[in-house]
Amino acid sequence: MKRIHLLKTELQRSGLADLLAAMANLRLRAGWLDWRPHAEPETLSNEGTLLDMATAPVLRAVAVESRRVTSIKPMVGDAVFRDVLRAHFRGCAVVLVRVVPGASEPDELESAPELEVADGKYGVAVVDDGPAKRFSWTAEELAERLRRPRPFSGGD
Repeated sequence: MKRIHLLKTELQRSGLADLLAAMANLRLRAGWLDWRPHAEPETLSNEGTLLDMATAPVLRAVAVESRRVTSIKPMVGDAVFRDVLRAHFRGCAVVLVRVVPGASEPDELESAPELEVADGKYGVAVVDDGPAKRFSWTAEELAERLRRPRPFSGGD
Protein backbone atom coordinates (compact mmCIF):
# COMPACT_ATOMS: atom_id res chain seq x y z
CA MET A 1 0.00 0.00 0.00
CA LYS A 2 1.30 3.46 -0.90
CA ARG A 3 2.40 5.50 2.09
CA ILE A 4 -0.26 7.81 3.48
CA HIS A 5 0.81 11.00 5.25
CA LEU A 6 -0.85 11.24 8.65
CA LEU A 7 -1.47 14.58 10.36
CA LYS A 8 -2.85 14.62 13.91
CA THR A 9 -5.16 17.49 14.71
CA GLU A 10 -7.77 18.72 17.13
CA LEU A 11 -9.11 21.13 14.49
CA GLN A 12 -12.68 20.97 13.26
CA ARG A 13 -13.80 21.36 9.64
CA SER A 14 -13.99 25.16 9.86
CA GLY A 15 -10.32 25.34 10.89
CA LEU A 16 -9.31 23.09 8.01
CA ALA A 17 -11.40 24.70 5.24
CA ASP A 18 -8.53 26.51 3.48
CA LEU A 19 -6.26 23.46 3.61
CA LEU A 20 -8.99 21.12 2.33
CA ALA A 21 -9.72 23.53 -0.55
CA ALA A 22 -6.02 23.82 -1.42
CA MET A 23 -5.65 20.02 -1.44
CA ALA A 24 -8.74 19.66 -3.63
CA ASN A 25 -7.34 22.26 -6.08
CA LEU A 26 -4.21 20.11 -6.42
CA ARG A 27 -6.35 16.97 -6.79
CA LEU A 28 -4.70 15.66 -3.65
CA ARG A 29 -6.94 13.00 -2.13
CA ALA A 30 -7.50 13.58 1.56
CA GLY A 31 -9.33 11.63 4.23
CA TRP A 32 -10.66 12.33 7.71
CA LEU A 33 -10.36 9.83 10.53
CA ASP A 34 -11.97 10.44 13.88
CA TRP A 35 -9.82 8.09 15.98
CA ARG A 36 -11.72 7.39 19.19
CA PRO A 37 -11.67 3.59 19.36
CA HIS A 38 -12.94 3.39 22.94
CA ALA A 39 -15.65 6.08 22.73
CA GLU A 40 -19.34 5.42 22.50
CA PRO A 41 -20.74 5.83 18.95
CA GLU A 42 -22.20 9.22 18.10
CA THR A 43 -25.82 9.62 17.07
CA LEU A 44 -26.41 9.81 13.32
CA SER A 45 -29.20 11.69 11.54
CA ASN A 46 -30.73 8.40 10.39
CA GLU A 47 -30.10 6.68 13.70
CA GLY A 48 -33.27 4.63 13.96
CA THR A 49 -32.95 2.15 11.12
CA LEU A 50 -29.20 2.33 10.48
CA LEU A 51 -28.09 1.89 14.08
CA ASP A 52 -30.77 -0.72 14.68
CA MET A 53 -29.54 -2.76 11.72
CA ALA A 54 -25.88 -2.22 12.71
CA THR A 55 -26.55 -4.11 15.94
CA ALA A 56 -28.32 -6.94 14.09
CA PRO A 57 -26.32 -9.96 12.91
CA VAL A 58 -25.34 -8.33 9.58
CA LEU A 59 -21.90 -7.79 8.06
CA ARG A 60 -22.45 -4.06 7.48
CA ALA A 61 -25.26 -1.49 7.68
CA VAL A 62 -25.22 1.21 4.97
CA ALA A 63 -27.38 4.29 4.45
CA VAL A 64 -27.34 6.19 1.15
CA GLU A 65 -28.51 9.78 1.31
CA SER A 66 -28.13 12.82 -0.92
CA ARG A 67 -24.37 13.05 -1.71
CA ARG A 68 -23.40 10.80 1.21
CA VAL A 69 -23.02 7.16 2.14
CA THR A 70 -22.80 6.19 5.79
CA SER A 71 -21.51 2.73 6.59
CA ILE A 72 -21.40 1.04 9.97
CA LYS A 73 -19.41 -2.14 10.30
CA PRO A 74 -19.55 -3.98 13.62
CA MET A 75 -16.13 -4.90 15.01
CA VAL A 76 -14.99 -7.91 16.95
CA GLY A 77 -12.20 -6.85 19.29
CA ASP A 78 -10.28 -3.60 19.29
CA ALA A 79 -9.71 -1.43 16.25
CA VAL A 80 -6.36 -1.96 14.51
CA PHE A 81 -5.09 1.34 13.13
CA ARG A 82 -3.34 -0.09 10.04
CA ASP A 83 -6.42 -2.13 9.15
CA VAL A 84 -8.60 0.98 9.37
CA LEU A 85 -6.22 2.86 7.04
CA ARG A 86 -6.10 -0.02 4.57
CA ALA A 87 -9.86 -0.56 4.53
CA HIS A 88 -11.01 3.05 4.33
CA PHE A 89 -8.25 5.31 3.00
CA ARG A 90 -6.60 3.48 0.10
CA GLY A 91 -5.78 6.07 -2.56
CA CYS A 92 -5.50 8.98 -0.12
CA ALA A 93 -2.30 10.99 -0.04
CA VAL A 94 -3.06 12.40 3.40
CA VAL A 95 -5.37 11.51 6.27
CA LEU A 96 -6.20 14.12 8.88
CA VAL A 97 -6.67 12.27 12.17
CA ARG A 98 -8.68 13.83 14.97
CA VAL A 99 -7.37 12.56 18.28
CA VAL A 100 -8.71 12.90 21.79
CA PRO A 101 -6.17 14.69 24.00
CA GLY A 102 -4.67 12.32 26.55
CA ALA A 103 -6.00 9.16 24.87
CA SER A 104 -3.60 6.35 24.00
CA GLU A 105 -2.46 6.31 20.38
CA PRO A 106 -1.19 3.52 18.15
CA ASP A 107 2.53 3.60 17.32
CA GLU A 108 1.87 4.92 13.79
CA LEU A 109 0.03 7.89 15.24
CA GLU A 110 2.41 8.71 18.10
CA SER A 111 5.09 9.79 15.64
CA ALA A 112 2.71 11.57 13.25
CA PRO A 113 3.15 15.34 12.85
CA GLU A 114 0.65 17.57 14.64
CA LEU A 115 -1.32 20.15 12.69
CA GLU A 116 -2.62 23.42 14.11
CA VAL A 117 -3.62 26.85 12.85
CA ALA A 118 -2.18 30.17 14.06
CA ASP A 119 -2.30 33.60 12.46
CA GLY A 120 -3.88 32.22 9.27
CA LYS A 121 -1.07 29.71 8.72
CA TYR A 122 -0.93 25.97 9.25
CA GLY A 123 1.65 24.94 11.79
CA VAL A 124 3.12 21.46 11.71
CA ALA A 125 5.15 20.05 14.60
CA VAL A 126 7.35 17.10 13.62
CA VAL A 127 9.00 15.02 16.32
CA ASP A 128 11.85 12.77 15.23
CA ASP A 129 14.66 11.71 17.54
CA GLY A 130 15.44 15.15 18.91
CA PRO A 131 13.40 18.23 19.74
CA ALA A 132 10.29 19.00 17.72
CA LYS A 133 10.76 20.84 14.43
CA ARG A 134 8.07 23.42 13.80
CA PHE A 135 7.04 24.60 10.36
CA SER A 136 4.49 27.18 9.30
CA TRP A 137 2.94 27.40 5.83
CA THR A 138 -0.07 28.80 4.04
CA ALA A 139 -2.73 26.27 3.08
CA GLU A 140 -1.43 26.22 -0.50
CA GLU A 141 2.19 25.71 0.57
CA LEU A 142 1.30 22.85 2.91
CA ALA A 143 -0.90 21.18 0.29
CA GLU A 144 1.96 21.38 -2.21
CA ARG A 145 4.39 19.85 0.31
CA LEU A 146 1.97 16.98 0.97
CA ARG A 147 2.43 15.90 -2.64
CA ARG A 148 6.04 14.96 -1.82
CA PRO A 149 7.09 11.53 -0.53
CA ARG A 150 8.70 13.21 2.52
CA PRO A 151 6.91 16.53 2.97
CA PHE A 152 8.61 17.60 6.21
CA SER A 153 12.27 16.96 5.39
CA GLY A 154 14.73 19.17 3.61
CA GLY A 155 14.58 22.39 5.59
CA ASP A 156 12.62 25.47 4.51
